Amino acid sequence: MAPGRTLSGIYRNSPLKWFDPTAFALPLAGTYGTVGRNVLIGPGLANHANFGIPSHVVLTTAGQPISSAGLITSTTTTSRQIQFGLN
Repeated sequence: MAPGRTLSGIYRNSPLKWFDPTAFALPLAGTYGTVGRNVLIGPGLANHANFGIPSHVVLTTAGQPISSAGLITSTTTTSRQIQFGLN
């Protein structure tokens, strides 16, 4: 995580930015970071628009946030279809 940041409050829950990429920073060379495995969770699946997985590339090799980090560009299911029948 970036200094002073925690997992609390990093979710924006919008297809344009599912999470806040500025909450992350590259660790020092030769060290492990402070973020655990599987800490980011994508959108759920229910009877509404089911968004795909957000872009998971967060930082450049220089440690700068990538503008497409957290961007959702697809859905995971087809759109709802309604059929009516008349007699």
